[in-house]
Order: sequence, then structure tokens, then C-alpha cells
Amino acid sequence: MTDEIIKEGEDLIDLGTLDTALEEVAAEETVDSLKTKLANANKKLEQFPNVIARAKTAEGKVKSLVKPIIPTEKKPDAEIAGLKTTVDSLALAEKKRQFGYENSLSPEETDAVFRINPSPTKETLKDPFVEGGLAKLKSMKRVENNTPGSSSRTGKPLKIKSEGTAEEKQAAFDEKMKEIQSR
Repeated sequence: MTDEIIKEGEDLIDLGTLDTALEEVAAEETVDSLKTKLANANKKLEQFPNVIARAKTAEGKVKSLVKPIIPTEKKPDAEIAGLKTTVDSLALAEKKRQFGYENSLSPEETDAVFRINPSPTKETLKDPFVEGGLAKLKSMKRVENNTPGSSSRTGKPLKIKSEGTAEEKQAAFDEKMKEIQSR
């Protein structure tokens, strides 16, 4: 603080004394205002006696409920690759199934078409190479199943009267056999 003496009108004022006097007055006001604020806070706390206890209880419950976050482990690349392979094979099987259904192909025929062209279309089926291969597969399957091919020949039914003797039936049979052998 400065010890200068300033002349104000006729009176002389010591600035050092003035500064200390002002500090004392400010300190007294601050202490008084703090005491008032403390009294007000105490009155509010008296109005809510359980607030602090409830706050501490709630804080304890929150701490018990909060669990640490455990980071998840990433799946190994080999496992992911295995899943991708499985999904791709299922997608291919579904694609084959739909293509076979749309074009009235058996599963074996569909597999043969997909071996030739991995993404076939209806135009692929019109290719003479593919048509010939499918015809060959169908004929091989028919041979395996021993199913005769369709025939335009229709035979006349053997007319045998349900009534009649065994000799009459034998005569009709012999006549029919001679007709077949003469062809």
C-alpha cells in the first residue's frame, strides 16, 4: 500500500489507513453474508432431513448396479471364412433348386448344367451341346430305371371272351401270335 498523502480539500487522508479500513469492512460483509447463506442452507436441510441419507443410499445402489463393460472377443478369421463358405454353398444350392424348378430339370440335370455354366440362363438350355447332354442324361436315367420309351404304336387288345372253353381261348391266342410274327 502506498503511504502517500493526498490532499482533498482541506483534509489530509492517509491511503494506507484507508485501504486497511476498506478491507476490514469488506471482510465483515463477507463473513456476514456467508453466515446468512449458511443459516439459509441449514434451514433447507432441516426441511428435508432424509435427503442426504437417501442420496447416499441411491449412490450406493448405482455403484452396485454399474458393471464393468467387458469387450467382446472378435471371431477368428478362419471361423468367419468357414461361415462365408457355408453361406455361399447354401446360396448356390438355393439357386440350383430354383433354376431346376423353373426349367423342369431333375437335380442331376441341374447339377450337370451348373457344371457347364456356373450361372446358366434359359438360353443356355437352348444350346445344342447342353440339349444333347441333357437328352443323354435322360436316356441313361431311363435305362437305369428300365422304363421303356414312349411309343406311338398301340396294339390291338386281345379279344378273349370271358366265356368260352379253354380250346377257344387257345385258338384266339394262336391266331394273335401268328399275326404278330408276320409283321
